[in-house]
Amino acid sequence: MRKKLFLMAFCFAGFTIVQAKTSLDLFKGSEDKLTPVADSHVTDGASADTNFGSDATLVLKKSSPGYNREVYLKFDLEGAKAFDKATLRLYVNFSGAAIATTTWQVYAVPTDTWTEATVTSKNKPESGKLLATITGQTGKTWAEWDITSQALAELSGDKKLSLRIVSTNSAGAVDATFASKEGSAAFRPQLVLSK
Repeated sequence: MRKKLFLMAFCFAGFTIVQAKTSLDLFKGSEDKLTPVADSHVTDGASADTNFGSDATLVLKKSSPGYNREVYLKFDLEGAKAFDKATLRLYVNFSGAAIATTTWQVYAVPTDTWTEATVTSKNKPESGKLLATITGQTGKTWAEWDITSQALAELSGDKKLSLRIVSTNSAGAVDATFASKEGSAAFRPQLVLSK
């Protein structure tokens, strides 16, 4: 009888520990995925006055004058859950053969007054500090940048997070396109906030 009671107590205790660990793991792994409230690319040269806010793709390229492309995104953090890490994710639809020779840099944009429907190369907002740099990624993959510090700062501030993405190398086939928020829901840009 004593032996049976001991086994029952042991099993119960083991069950409690497993349950507690599982709950903790779920809490640590919780995340919030935000889509941008605005996204667009801008281009210099003959199309410097053109707005591309309704396009299903975001184009990124460093090239000779007239062929440069930059990406702008804006996220609204109002109502976002508390987080410890913020990861910007863009789905790469296509990238050129020499994409690994360039890097993609994300900069903070201090002003949030720009709009998706009006931003162009001529009126684009100036960028602030460099937040993260990664090597150019091949197509059909997700590109990711850790922008935790800036996201946390904006959460404590006006809760608007504006970003600018540029490419750094102009030699060879280094152009890339990403899915925009106007594209397929499964591949829209994401700001992943996780604990």
